[in-house]
Amino acid sequence: MKENYSSYLERYREAPRPEIEIIIPAEKFSKTNMDIKILSDYQGVSGKAIKTAEKGYVEWKVEVPEAGLYNLALKYYPVEGRSADIERSLKINGEVPFLEAAYVSFQRVWQDKGEILRDNRGNEIAPPQVESPIWLEKNICDEQGYYGDSFLFYFERGENTITIESQREPMVIAYLKIYQQPELPFYQEVVDTYQARGYQKTNDIMVKIQAENTKYKSSPIIYPIFDRGSANVEPYHPAQIRLNALGGQRWQIPGEWVIWEFEVPEDGLYKIAFKAMQNVYHGSYTNREISIDGQVPFQELKAVRFKFSNEYQMRVLGDDEENPYLFYLEKGKHTLQMKVVLGELASLLRQVEGCLYELNNIFRQIVMITSSTPDTLRDYQLEKRIPDVITNL
Repeated sequence: MKENYSSYLERYREAPRPEIEIIIPAEKFSKTNMDIKILSDYQGVSGKAIKTAEKGYVEWKVEVPEAGLYNLALKYYPVEGRSADIERSLKINGEVPFLEAAYVSFQRVWQDKGEILRDNRGNEIAPPQVESPIWLEKNICDEQGYYGDSFLFYFERGENTITIESQREPMVIAYLKIYQQPELPFYQEVVDTYQARGYQKTNDIMVKIQAENTKYKSSPIIYPIFDRGSANVEPYHPAQIRLNALGGQRWQIPGEWVIWEFEVPEDGLYKIAFKAMQNVYHGSYTNREISIDGQVPFQELKAVRFKFSNEYQMRVLGDDEENPYLFYLEKGKHTLQMKVVLGELASLLRQVEGCLYELNNIFRQIVMITSSTPDTLRDYQLEKRIPDVITNL
Protein backbone atom coordinates (compact mmCIF):
# COMPACT_ATOMS: atom_id res chain seq x y z
CA MET A 1 0.00 0.00 0.00
CA LYS A 2 1.41 3.40 -1.01
CA GLU A 3 2.12 5.74 1.90
CA ASN A 4 0.25 9.00 2.34
CA TYR A 5 1.79 12.45 2.09
CA SER A 6 2.35 12.81 5.85
CA SER A 7 4.45 9.62 5.92
CA TYR A 8 6.29 10.65 2.76
CA LEU A 9 7.18 14.04 4.23
CA GLU A 10 8.29 12.43 7.48
CA ARG A 11 10.61 10.11 5.54
CA TYR A 12 12.34 13.11 3.95
CA ARG A 13 12.10 15.51 6.89
CA GLU A 14 15.90 15.96 6.98
CA ALA A 15 16.19 16.62 3.25
CA PRO A 16 17.31 20.12 2.22
CA ARG A 17 15.10 22.54 0.31
CA PRO A 18 17.43 24.16 -2.22
CA GLU A 19 16.56 27.64 -3.48
CA ILE A 20 16.57 26.55 -7.11
CA GLU A 21 14.04 27.14 -9.89
CA ILE A 22 13.90 24.97 -12.99
CA ILE A 23 11.50 25.62 -15.87
CA ILE A 24 10.74 22.63 -18.09
CA PRO A 25 9.15 23.68 -21.41
CA ALA A 26 6.27 21.33 -22.13
CA GLU A 27 7.35 20.67 -25.72
CA LYS A 28 10.67 19.24 -24.46
CA PHE A 29 9.05 15.97 -23.38
CA SER A 30 11.15 12.81 -23.67
CA LYS A 31 8.48 10.12 -23.99
CA THR A 32 4.74 9.78 -24.62
CA ASN A 33 2.16 7.27 -25.82
CA MET A 34 -0.48 9.80 -26.87
CA ASP A 35 -1.00 11.95 -29.93
CA ILE A 36 0.59 15.22 -28.80
CA LYS A 37 -0.22 18.45 -30.62
CA ILE A 38 2.45 21.15 -30.40
CA LEU A 39 0.94 24.65 -30.43
CA SER A 40 2.67 27.99 -31.01
CA ASP A 41 1.75 31.28 -29.26
CA TYR A 42 -1.44 29.70 -27.96
CA GLN A 43 -4.12 31.97 -26.46
CA GLY A 44 -1.84 34.91 -25.84
CA VAL A 45 1.14 33.06 -24.35
CA SER A 46 4.28 33.29 -26.48
CA GLY A 47 6.31 30.19 -27.18
CA LYS A 48 5.23 26.61 -27.62
CA ALA A 49 2.77 24.49 -25.67
CA ILE A 50 1.41 20.96 -26.00
CA LYS A 51 -2.17 19.71 -26.09
CA THR A 52 -2.55 16.45 -24.16
CA ALA A 53 -5.37 13.96 -24.68
CA GLU A 54 -7.73 12.28 -22.20
CA LYS A 55 -5.72 9.06 -22.08
CA GLY A 56 -2.03 8.32 -22.09
CA TYR A 57 1.03 9.87 -20.48
CA VAL A 58 3.78 12.42 -21.10
CA GLU A 59 7.23 12.18 -19.53
CA TRP A 60 9.93 14.81 -19.12
CA LYS A 61 13.56 14.43 -18.13
CA VAL A 62 15.01 17.09 -15.86
CA GLU A 63 18.50 17.65 -14.52
CA VAL A 64 18.38 18.65 -10.85
CA PRO A 65 21.66 20.17 -9.57
CA GLU A 66 20.98 19.44 -5.89
CA ALA A 67 18.96 16.70 -4.19
CA GLY A 68 16.13 17.82 -1.95
CA LEU A 69 12.46 18.65 -1.55
CA TYR A 70 10.91 20.91 -4.16
CA ASN A 71 7.48 22.29 -4.98
CA LEU A 72 6.06 21.54 -8.40
CA ALA A 73 3.83 23.79 -10.50
CA LEU A 74 2.30 23.50 -13.94
CA LYS A 75 0.98 26.19 -16.28
CA TYR A 76 -2.09 24.95 -18.13
CA TYR A 77 -5.02 26.03 -20.25
CA PRO A 78 -8.33 24.16 -19.76
CA VAL A 79 -9.36 23.53 -23.37
CA GLU A 80 -12.89 22.50 -24.24
CA GLY A 81 -13.91 19.05 -23.11
CA ARG A 82 -16.94 17.67 -21.27
CA SER A 83 -16.95 20.56 -18.75
CA ALA A 84 -15.64 18.37 -15.92
CA ASP A 85 -12.52 19.16 -13.92
CA ILE A 86 -9.31 17.86 -15.51
CA GLU A 87 -7.69 14.92 -13.71
CA ARG A 88 -4.11 13.69 -13.86
CA SER A 89 -1.82 11.38 -11.88
CA LEU A 90 1.79 12.31 -11.19
CA LYS A 91 4.89 10.12 -11.08
CA ILE A 92 8.44 11.01 -10.09
CA ASN A 93 11.10 8.68 -11.49
CA GLY A 94 8.47 6.18 -12.59
CA GLU A 95 6.56 5.94 -9.31
CA VAL A 96 3.63 7.73 -7.72
CA PRO A 97 5.46 9.24 -4.70
CA PHE A 98 2.45 9.15 -2.33
CA LEU A 99 -1.26 8.40 -2.39
CA GLU A 100 -2.46 11.95 -2.95
CA ALA A 101 -0.31 12.37 -6.08
CA ALA A 102 -2.37 9.69 -7.84
CA TYR A 103 -5.23 12.18 -8.13
CA VAL A 104 -4.51 15.79 -9.07
CA SER A 105 -7.35 17.99 -10.27
CA PHE A 106 -7.02 21.02 -12.54
CA GLN A 107 -10.05 23.27 -12.37
CA ARG A 108 -11.89 24.90 -15.21
CA VAL A 109 -12.84 28.58 -15.25
CA TRP A 110 -16.43 29.82 -15.44
CA GLN A 111 -18.21 33.14 -15.89
CA ASP A 112 -21.74 34.51 -15.96
CA LYS A 113 -22.96 34.77 -19.54
CA GLY A 114 -23.97 38.39 -19.77
CA GLU A 115 -25.75 40.64 -17.31
CA ILE A 116 -28.49 39.76 -14.84
CA LEU A 117 -31.86 40.03 -16.62
CA ARG A 118 -35.44 40.53 -15.44
CA ASP A 119 -38.59 38.70 -16.52
CA ASN A 120 -41.92 40.32 -17.34
CA ARG A 121 -42.84 40.38 -13.64
CA GLY A 122 -39.73 42.26 -12.60
CA ASN A 123 -37.93 39.26 -11.07
CA GLU A 124 -34.22 38.94 -11.72
CA ILE A 125 -32.94 35.83 -13.49
CA ALA A 126 -29.51 34.32 -12.92
CA PRO A 127 -27.46 34.32 -16.13
CA PRO A 128 -26.29 30.99 -17.61
CA GLN A 129 -22.82 29.81 -16.62
CA VAL A 130 -20.29 29.41 -19.43
CA GLU A 131 -16.68 28.31 -19.59
CA SER A 132 -14.18 31.14 -19.93
CA PRO A 133 -10.76 29.45 -20.09
CA ILE A 134 -7.63 31.39 -19.15
CA TRP A 135 -4.02 30.38 -18.54
CA LEU A 136 -3.48 29.28 -14.93
CA GLU A 137 -0.39 28.27 -12.98
CA LYS A 138 -1.28 25.54 -10.51
CA ASN A 139 0.86 24.51 -7.56
CA ILE A 140 0.42 20.76 -7.13
CA CYS A 141 -1.45 20.37 -3.85
CA ASP A 142 -3.99 18.24 -1.99
CA GLU A 143 -7.39 18.33 -3.67
CA GLN A 144 -9.30 17.54 -0.45
CA GLY A 145 -7.69 20.40 1.43
CA TYR A 146 -6.19 18.19 4.15
CA TYR A 147 -2.79 19.85 3.64
CA GLY A 148 -2.72 23.64 3.60
CA ASP A 149 0.57 24.03 1.73
CA SER A 150 1.54 22.82 -1.72
CA PHE A 151 3.09 19.35 -1.93
CA LEU A 152 6.85 18.88 -1.68
CA PHE A 153 8.49 16.26 -3.91
CA TYR A 154 11.90 14.69 -3.39
CA PHE A 155 14.22 14.82 -6.40
CA GLU A 156 17.61 13.11 -6.56
CA ARG A 157 20.70 14.95 -7.74
CA GLY A 158 21.16 14.43 -11.47
CA GLU A 159 18.63 13.20 -13.99
CA ASN A 160 15.03 12.69 -12.85
CA THR A 161 11.80 12.06 -14.71
CA ILE A 162 8.35 13.59 -14.23
CA THR A 163 5.39 11.74 -15.71
CA ILE A 164 1.88 13.12 -16.01
CA GLU A 165 -0.77 10.54 -16.87
CA SER A 166 -4.18 11.62 -18.14
CA GLN A 167 -7.24 10.37 -16.27
CA ARG A 168 -9.95 12.69 -17.58
CA GLU A 169 -10.33 15.61 -20.01
CA PRO A 170 -7.74 17.17 -22.34
CA MET A 171 -5.63 20.21 -21.50
CA VAL A 172 -2.84 22.37 -22.89
CA ILE A 173 0.45 22.61 -20.95
CA ALA A 174 2.97 25.43 -21.37
CA TYR A 175 5.60 24.40 -18.82
CA LEU A 176 6.40 22.61 -15.57
CA LYS A 177 8.26 24.39 -12.78
CA ILE A 178 10.39 22.92 -10.00
CA TYR A 179 10.99 25.53 -7.32
CA GLN A 180 10.68 26.57 -3.67
CA GLN A 181 7.44 28.28 -2.79
CA PRO A 182 8.36 31.43 -0.83
CA GLU A 183 7.48 31.48 2.86
CA LEU A 184 4.74 34.04 3.44
CA PRO A 185 5.58 36.87 5.85
CA PHE A 186 3.43 37.65 8.86
CA TYR A 187 1.38 40.83 8.83
CA GLN A 188 3.73 42.72 11.14
CA GLU A 189 6.59 42.16 8.70
CA VAL A 190 4.42 43.59 5.92
CA VAL A 191 3.63 46.63 8.08
CA ASP A 192 7.35 47.20 8.61
CA THR A 193 7.79 47.19 4.82
CA TYR A 194 4.96 49.74 4.45
CA GLN A 195 6.66 52.04 6.93
CA ALA A 196 10.07 51.65 5.32
CA ARG A 197 8.61 52.60 1.93
CA GLY A 198 6.55 55.47 3.28
CA TYR A 199 3.14 54.14 2.21
CA GLN A 200 0.21 56.24 3.44
CA LYS A 201 -3.44 55.47 4.19
CA THR A 202 -6.03 56.73 1.74
CA ASN A 203 -8.84 59.04 2.87
CA ASP A 204 -12.55 59.18 1.99
CA ILE A 205 -12.35 56.42 -0.62
CA MET A 206 -14.74 53.46 -0.65
CA VAL A 207 -14.98 50.90 -3.44
CA LYS A 208 -18.00 48.61 -3.15
CA ILE A 209 -18.14 45.29 -5.01
CA GLN A 210 -21.45 43.44 -5.10
CA ALA A 211 -20.62 39.78 -4.43
CA GLU A 212 -22.87 38.51 -7.22
CA ASN A 213 -20.83 40.43 -9.81
CA THR A 214 -17.93 38.00 -10.17
CA LYS A 215 -15.11 37.98 -12.72
CA TYR A 216 -14.24 34.27 -12.66
CA LYS A 217 -15.16 31.21 -10.61
CA SER A 218 -14.06 27.59 -10.42
CA SER A 219 -17.51 25.97 -10.57
CA PRO A 220 -20.73 26.58 -12.53
CA ILE A 221 -22.86 26.03 -9.42
CA ILE A 222 -21.46 29.19 -7.80
CA TYR A 223 -23.88 31.66 -9.33
CA PRO A 224 -25.88 34.68 -8.07
CA ILE A 225 -28.64 33.83 -5.60
CA PHE A 226 -31.33 35.88 -3.87
CA ASP A 227 -31.71 36.37 -0.14
CA ARG A 228 -35.05 37.77 0.92
CA GLY A 229 -34.46 37.03 4.59
CA SER A 230 -32.81 40.36 5.30
CA ALA A 231 -33.48 43.91 4.18
CA ASN A 232 -29.81 44.58 4.89
CA VAL A 233 -28.66 43.39 1.45
CA GLU A 234 -28.35 45.13 -1.89
CA PRO A 235 -30.33 45.19 -4.08
CA TYR A 236 -33.48 44.43 -2.07
CA HIS A 237 -37.18 44.24 -2.89
CA PRO A 238 -39.92 43.06 -0.49
CA ALA A 239 -41.81 41.08 -3.14
CA GLN A 240 -39.73 40.60 -6.27
CA ILE A 241 -36.63 38.46 -6.69
CA ARG A 242 -33.34 40.33 -6.54
CA LEU A 243 -30.06 38.47 -7.01
CA ASN A 244 -28.09 39.97 -4.15
CA ALA A 245 -25.74 37.31 -2.78
CA LEU A 246 -23.32 34.56 -3.72
CA GLY A 247 -22.33 31.27 -2.15
CA GLY A 248 -24.10 29.56 0.73
CA GLN A 249 -24.23 25.79 0.40
CA ARG A 250 -23.18 26.09 -3.25
CA TRP A 251 -19.71 27.24 -2.22
CA GLN A 252 -18.27 24.95 0.44
CA ILE A 253 -16.01 22.37 -1.23
CA PRO A 254 -12.28 22.85 -0.45
CA GLY A 255 -10.43 24.36 -3.39
CA GLU A 256 -13.42 26.17 -4.91
CA TRP A 257 -12.70 29.84 -5.56
CA VAL A 258 -14.24 33.07 -6.79
CA ILE A 259 -12.44 36.10 -8.27
CA TRP A 260 -13.74 39.66 -8.32
CA GLU A 261 -12.23 42.57 -10.23
CA PHE A 262 -12.19 46.11 -8.85
CA GLU A 263 -10.46 49.44 -9.42
CA VAL A 264 -8.99 51.95 -6.97
CA PRO A 265 -8.55 55.65 -7.85
CA GLU A 266 -5.16 56.21 -6.20
CA ASP A 267 -2.13 54.51 -4.67
CA GLY A 268 -2.27 53.87 -0.95
CA LEU A 269 -3.20 51.64 1.96
CA TYR A 270 -6.75 50.29 2.04
CA LYS A 271 -8.86 48.18 4.40
CA ILE A 272 -10.93 45.25 3.11
CA ALA A 273 -14.27 44.20 4.58
CA PHE A 274 -16.97 41.68 3.67
CA LYS A 275 -20.67 41.80 4.41
CA ALA A 276 -21.16 38.08 5.02
CA MET A 277 -23.33 35.54 6.78
CA GLN A 278 -22.21 31.99 7.59
CA ASN A 279 -25.37 30.14 8.63
CA VAL A 280 -24.52 26.65 7.33
CA TYR A 281 -22.26 25.24 10.06
CA HIS A 282 -23.98 25.80 13.41
CA GLY A 283 -21.64 26.59 16.26
CA SER A 284 -18.61 26.40 14.00
CA TYR A 285 -16.85 28.45 11.34
CA THR A 286 -15.70 28.28 7.75
CA ASN A 287 -12.36 29.38 6.31
CA ARG A 288 -11.42 31.30 3.20
CA GLU A 289 -7.97 31.96 1.79
CA ILE A 290 -7.77 35.50 0.43
CA SER A 291 -5.49 36.57 -2.42
CA ILE A 292 -4.89 39.97 -3.98
CA ASP A 293 -3.75 39.99 -7.61
CA GLY A 294 -3.11 36.26 -7.45
CA GLN A 295 -0.95 36.30 -4.29
CA VAL A 296 -1.73 35.72 -0.62
CA PRO A 297 -0.21 38.86 0.96
CA PHE A 298 0.67 37.38 4.38
CA GLN A 299 0.23 34.34 6.63
CA GLU A 300 -2.91 35.53 8.39
CA LEU A 301 -4.90 35.43 5.12
CA LYS A 302 -4.25 31.74 4.45
CA ALA A 303 -7.32 30.85 6.52
CA VAL A 304 -9.69 33.67 7.48
CA ARG A 305 -12.51 32.53 9.74
CA PHE A 306 -16.17 33.37 9.22
CA LYS A 307 -18.09 32.39 12.35
CA PHE A 308 -21.67 31.18 12.48
CA SER A 309 -24.33 33.87 12.38
CA ASN A 310 -27.97 34.08 11.31
CA GLU A 311 -27.51 37.70 10.28
CA TYR A 312 -25.24 39.53 7.89
CA GLN A 313 -22.23 41.05 9.59
CA MET A 314 -19.52 43.40 8.37
CA ARG A 315 -16.30 41.39 8.66
CA VAL A 316 -13.29 43.69 8.51
CA LEU A 317 -10.09 41.78 7.85
CA GLY A 318 -7.79 42.19 10.83
CA ASP A 319 -6.83 40.95 14.27
CA ASP A 320 -9.92 42.73 15.59
CA GLU A 321 -12.03 45.79 14.79
CA GLU A 322 -9.46 48.07 16.39
CA ASN A 323 -6.56 46.62 14.40
CA PRO A 324 -7.62 46.11 10.77
CA TYR A 325 -5.18 44.85 8.17
CA LEU A 326 -3.98 47.38 5.61
CA PHE A 327 -3.30 46.50 1.97
CA TYR A 328 -1.15 48.53 -0.39
CA LEU A 329 -2.84 48.92 -3.77
CA GLU A 330 -1.60 50.90 -6.74
CA LYS A 331 -4.01 52.99 -8.77
CA GLY A 332 -5.88 50.90 -11.32
CA LYS A 333 -7.51 47.48 -11.59
CA HIS A 334 -6.92 44.59 -9.20
CA THR A 335 -8.38 41.18 -8.43
CA LEU A 336 -9.51 39.68 -5.13
CA GLN A 337 -9.89 35.92 -4.77
CA MET A 338 -11.54 33.89 -2.02
CA LYS A 339 -10.91 30.14 -1.88
CA VAL A 340 -12.47 27.53 0.39
CA VAL A 341 -9.87 26.02 2.74
CA LEU A 342 -10.09 23.88 5.87
CA GLY A 343 -7.60 25.87 7.93
CA GLU A 344 -6.94 24.39 11.37
CA LEU A 345 -9.60 21.74 10.74
CA ALA A 346 -7.32 20.06 8.19
CA SER A 347 -5.03 18.39 10.74
CA LEU A 348 -8.02 17.13 12.76
CA LEU A 349 -9.64 15.65 9.67
CA ARG A 350 -6.37 13.94 8.72
CA GLN A 351 -6.21 12.34 12.18
CA VAL A 352 -9.83 11.18 11.98
CA GLU A 353 -9.30 9.73 8.51
CA GLY A 354 -6.15 7.97 9.71
CA CYS A 355 -8.02 6.41 12.65
CA LEU A 356 -10.84 5.24 10.37
CA TYR A 357 -8.32 3.69 8.00
CA GLU A 358 -6.66 1.79 10.87
CA LEU A 359 -10.01 0.59 12.24
CA ASN A 360 -11.10 -0.63 8.80
CA ASN A 361 -7.79 -2.45 8.38
CA ILE A 362 -8.19 -4.14 11.78
CA PHE A 363 -11.78 -5.08 10.97
CA ARG A 364 -10.79 -6.69 7.66
CA GLN A 365 -8.06 -8.79 9.29
CA ILE A 366 -10.43 -10.02 12.00
CA VAL A 367 -13.19 -10.86 9.50
CA MET A 368 -10.70 -12.88 7.43
CA ILE A 369 -10.52 -15.27 10.38
CA THR A 370 -13.95 -15.05 11.98
CA SER A 371 -16.08 -14.31 8.87
CA SER A 372 -18.79 -11.67 9.00
CA THR A 373 -20.98 -13.99 11.14
CA PRO A 374 -18.64 -15.41 13.83
CA ASP A 375 -19.56 -18.40 15.96
CA THR A 376 -20.08 -17.12 19.51
CA LEU A 377 -19.12 -20.56 20.97
CA ARG A 378 -15.79 -20.79 19.19
CA ASP A 379 -12.42 -19.50 20.34
CA TYR A 380 -10.66 -18.10 17.28
CA GLN A 381 -7.41 -17.50 19.22
CA LEU A 382 -6.98 -14.07 17.69
CA GLU A 383 -4.21 -13.15 20.12
CA LYS A 384 -2.09 -15.94 18.60
CA ARG A 385 -3.10 -15.70 14.96
CA ILE A 386 -3.04 -11.90 14.61
CA PRO A 387 -1.15 -10.64 17.69
CA ASP A 388 -0.22 -7.31 16.09
CA VAL A 389 -3.88 -6.50 15.43
CA ILE A 390 -4.86 -7.24 19.01
CA THR A 391 -2.01 -5.03 20.24
CA ASN A 392 -3.18 -2.18 18.02
CA LEU A 393 -6.68 -2.48 19.44
